[in-house]
Amino acid sequence: ILTILAVVVLRYTQPDAERPYKVWAYPLTPLIFVAVIGGYMVSLLMSEQFLFNTLIGLTIVATGIPFYFYWNKNNGTTEEAE
Repeated sequence: ILTILAVVVLRYTQPDAERPYKVWAYPLTPLIFVAVIGGYMVSLLMSEQFLFNTLIGLTIVATGIPFYFYWNKNNGTTEEAE
């Protein structure tokens, strides 16, 4: 979802950037995709049958966030090559 929203935001904030691909029926197609996937995610949380599995999956994904920042903490700094 965040990737699709980034496409929409970047096309408005950087209108002169090179576009390696075109999106059919832009911006309708990406927005429909976000709405459908968002609705699906909400329905998974609303269903008692899948709630436990969904929460386990979200917990697993959430535990990866601190590891991402830990391993990439020096990624933003560049050192001069000799």
